[in-house]
Amino acid sequence: MMHLIKPEAYDRVYPCIQELDYNLVICSILDSNTPGWVFADDPNAPRTVLLWNMQDAVLLEGEPDKRTAQDVADVLASKIVPHAKARYIPGLSLQYAPEDWEPYADLLLGRWKHTLGKRYNFEFKRLPPDWEDKLPAGFTLQRVDAELLNRKNLRNYDQLSGWINSFWRSYRHFLDTGVGYCVLSGDTIASWCLSVYVSGSNFELGLATDPAFRGQGLATVVASACVDYCLTEYIVPHWHCWADNLPSVTVAEKVGFKKSLVYPAYRFEI
Repeated sequence: MMHLIKPEAYDRVYPCIQELDYNLVICSILDSNTPGWVFADDPNAPRTVLLWNMQDAVLLEGEPDKRTAQDVADVLASKIVPHAKARYIPGLSLQYAPEDWEPYADLLLGRWKHTLGKRYNFEFKRLPPDWEDKLPAGFTLQRVDAELLNRKNLRNYDQLSGWINSFWRSYRHFLDTGVGYCVLSGDTIASWCLSVYVSGSNFELGLATDPAFRGQGLATVVASACVDYCLTEYIVPHWHCWADNLPSVTVAEKVGFKKSLVYPAYRFEI
């Protein structure tokens, strides 16, 4: 049986997270920066841990066996998937370690259509110079701060605020702990980049661009602004994405990241 772990007991979970700790989302959840659920086979002495970020990422690490795999599958079916559906999330991903979980993949995910894909973990190398000069004419770069978040009449405000509410516990928590930049075109938020996971001096970045404004280099500018902030504040920037998310891969490489790890993960439709 998998037990839901309370935040005050998260310190017991850390020893179980050895192979997957390059996923900053894990420490961000355990540090209570990211909303999430944490399950363990034994609340007092965990050997297997299951984490969900309340969005699309499920991570599993521990000692694989058939009974534990069935327990994990039951948690997915009875708790995580129904809650994800209620949040209008169309699909989830599952990453696990060690590789010994692979024989149990169908037991874990057999209730849903699932496919094995690849994800990239990037390591930051160097921010290209003069990135500020790449902002096209007619656009303005602005920090996502309290003043901007008070401008609720901006187009795409709901999408930006939805990102903050999904990745953070509150606007205040984001403003106090994270960072974000956006590009404005008149009264429209055309592109934005935010710290989506945070643990200590490590920030993982995520970005989005309105389809009407893609292909103009705006994502590169907002991502560069966030990376520049990280470097100024002695923060290590992080980047993850699916291998088939070519726009994200392209922006990551343009702003100074290099692929450091390719790892498998399952996608499953709910």
